[in-house]
Amino acid sequence: MGNRATGSSASEEAFWRTLRPHDPVSLCRSTLAAFDRQKGVYTLRVVDLNYTIDPKTQSIVAAIATDLNPGTVSWDVRLLVLAYMTGAKEAPLVGKWVSPIGFSGGDLFFSSDAHNLSFAELMPALKSPEDFLRAGLKIGGKKDTIGDASFVLQTLPRIPILFIYWAGDEEIASKISVLVDESAVSQLAIDALWLAIKVSEKRLLAGVNSER
Repeated sequence: MGNRATGSSASEEAFWRTLRPHDPVSLCRSTLAAFDRQKGVYTLRVVDLNYTIDPKTQSIVAAIATDLNPGTVSWDVRLLVLAYMTGAKEAPLVGKWVSPIGFSGGDLFFSSDAHNLSFAELMPALKSPEDFLRAGLKIGGKKDTIGDASFVLQTLPRIPILFIYWAGDEEIASKISVLVDESAVSQLAIDALWLAIKVSEKRLLAGVNSER
């Protein structure tokens, strides 16, 4: 399913080699990124933040530094951006929500401790479905009606992710689940899709923490 997104700087170098010769017009059609022909850089939105991608200098920088985003681009965002920019295709959404675990290789990949979807960082920060929904709306999520609270994040231009909060009780703990459009399997490899979910979780957590 393409380059593995969870690799080291060697993986980044491979992505850059793939990205540099791309025709900007066709690449923007595939990724829905914007291209500044004068500067020779692309702009891509990831969740609620814009990133500038410069193939010449092999750099990715946050377009605007904020309290929630100090400007430093972490390894996971860099790899996600590069995986998407080199892998996205000009294809419409299918319109069917599915679990990423159901994609080929997904059951094995997401069953590992390193790639599970337990949302171990985000869950302790949430006290209620209302907290969850408020965090999602703060970073541009669109309210949905599934579960006890839910919203759709446009994590990447061709990758919407549906986040769902299920409230627990005395016997069952609360949990978060995610669904993606069925087309996601053709846009990102499984490991890159996991990065998209984790990057979204980090943005949600940053939004929750900023309210305290």
